[in-house]
Amino acid sequence: MTEKLYKQSIRKLSSKTLGILGGGQLGKMIGMSASKLGIKVCIFAPSEESPAFQIADNVFISEYTDKKSLKEFAKRCDAITYEFENIPLQSLEYISNFTNIYPGLLPLQISQDRLLEKNFISNLRIAVTDYSEVKSKKDIKNFLLRTKSSKCILKTTRQGYDGKGQKRIDLKKLENTNISFKNNKYIVEKFIKLKKEISIIVVRRKNGSTVCFNPSENKHLEGILRETSYPAKISKKIQSTAKRVSIKIAEALNIVGIIAVEMFITDANNLLVNEVAPRPHNSGHWTIDACNISQFDALVRTIFELPIPEFKYSNKCKMINILGDNYGQIDQSLNKINHRVHIYGKRNIKSKRKMGHVNILQ
Repeated sequence: MTEKLYKQSIRKLSSKTLGILGGGQLGKMIGMSASKLGIKVCIFAPSEESPAFQIADNVFISEYTDKKSLKEFAKRCDAITYEFENIPLQSLEYISNFTNIYPGLLPLQISQDRLLEKNFISNLRIAVTDYSEVKSKKDIKNFLLRTKSSKCILKTTRQGYDGKGQKRIDLKKLENTNISFKNNKYIVEKFIKLKKEISIIVVRRKNGSTVCFNPSENKHLEGILRETSYPAKISKKIQSTAKRVSIKIAEALNIVGIIAVEMFITDANNLLVNEVAPRPHNSGHWTIDACNISQFDALVRTIFELPIPEFKYSNKCKMINILGDNYGQIDQSLNKINHRVHIYGKRNIKSKRKMGHVNILQ
């Protein structure tokens, strides 16, 4: 690149602003990837203590339903993305009148509702765990009888993350289980024995081309991701199927950006899609230190139509989440040459709250 073209490219990027809805750690890390390229960052979040504000050029502190603030925010941004699914769809529809939203509205609509999500994936003829909408304990009992199961997982259709909004149901204890059908909508999923949990992050560009990060293997405890290991210890056949299925979902949702697809591998080696997240994902944090392009870099480059080189994986890596419960272990990692510590800057340390993560390069 000539010096003239280089200067033109720099000026072009430095004149751009990326808007991010959500002020948590994902928004912060998206913003950091944008800032590396000279792109300005504008964060919209309701809390003054949002950690993403620490890296922002401009911030909006307002509720996601405040149309006046949303309009002003949108008009300042060349493009907008979101860091989590629980932003009101109507707010994004309103914003879309003023600027482009990535990875789109449909992915948000589908991922906000577990029933919509299951139906959408099933209609693509992609295998999922047996499930059903339930409106009463009788519905749950009928589901257990139909699936010849004694246990199932009850989940709220909305507002579920990090193990929230779900509980295990035992047929023998069903009648004495407290379930508020008046206040929530639910689905049930068949309780299955798992061999592994894996996830894949798909990058899809405006021209429809796709590329996947290699699968990683996940370990959850109490519904919260605790560890992710790269590479996943799976067969080439399962890896190929997982990539094909993930790309099919990304294409059906018309993703422009990235999407994470979480999957189960059963004891019988069947692959089942669990859920999707149209945004950077906790299970992709290993890419920050073990790949030449992180999931956050890939999202920003896709939004602004910048080149994405072939992915090169430099190391095996284990990502360990730092929760409020194990926050004191940070000092140990800071003293180890192969540990890469990432602290999110949240003010209040709480049990089971994600405070940071460590990538251990092997």
